[in-house]
Amino acid sequence: SVLKFLAIAAAFLLLALGDSSSFTIHIVGDSTVCTYRDNVYPQTGWGQILGSFFDGSRVRVNNVAIGGRSSKTFIQEGRLGALKNDVQKGDFLFIQWGHNDRYFGSKAREVPFDSLGYWLQQYADVAKGAGVTLVYVTPMNMNMGANGRNIFTEYNVVGKMEELAKKNGAVYVNLNAKSYNAYSKSWDPAYVSRYQFKMFLKGEYPNYPDGVTNDGTTHFQESDRKSTRLNSSHSPQ
Repeated sequence: SVLKFLAIAAAFLLLALGDSSSFTIHIVGDSTVCTYRDNVYPQTGWGQILGSFFDGSRVRVNNVAIGGRSSKTFIQEGRLGALKNDVQKGDFLFIQWGHNDRYFGSKAREVPFDSLGYWLQQYADVAKGAGVTLVYVTPMNMNMGANGRNIFTEYNVVGKMEELAKKNGAVYVNLNAKSYNAYSKSWDPAYVSRYQFKMFLKGEYPNYPDGVTNDGTTHFQESDRKSTRLNSSHSPQ
C-alpha cells in the first residue's frame, strides 16, 4: 500500500505529460531504495519494484540507489555527477535520503542537520540544469512499533525536504507520513515486523538458512503470499 502511494504520485506526473510521452525516472537513495541481486532475495528496496507500476515501453526506471550512502557521500563519491550524463530534459529525479544522514558524530556519511539543506539542494541544482522534474521523497519510516517514534521528524529531513521543495518548485511526496501512519496506526505491529521488514525464520528462504532476527527495523522484504493470512492487504545491489 505504501509503495502504491508513491507510484500513484508518479502516475499523476505521467498523465500530466500526455499519452505519447516517454521518459526515465531516475531514483537516488540508500539501501531502503536500491535494487538487490537474487542472492539476497527477498530483501527488496522500494525503487526495485517501482517500474512494475508503469508501461515499460514508455517509462524507463534507472535505479542508482546504493546502500550505505547519504545525501553527502553520494555526491562526494561522484555518483550525482555521473548521473548528470544520463538525465535528459523531461525525465524525473526521485531522491530519498535520511537513514544514513542522521548525525551521531561517528561516521563520515553523517550530516549535521544544519548542513543537510546544503547537500539536498545540490540535487535540485542538477535537476534544474538538466530540465528534470525533481521529486523529494521523504524516507520510509523505521519499524518502531505501535505508537513508536518517527525519527525522521526528530532529525527533521521531512521538514527540510518540504522546505526545499517549495523553494525549488519541486514535487514533494511525504512517504514518511504514509509509512508512519501505516506502521503505527493502521497495520498490526506483528504483521509489520514479520512481513514488511527483514525478519526471516530459520529455513524459510534458501538465501538465509539460519534466518534473520536482527534486521527488523530498517530494511524491507518483498511481501510474500503467506503474509495475506495476517494482513489481507525480485532481481539485481
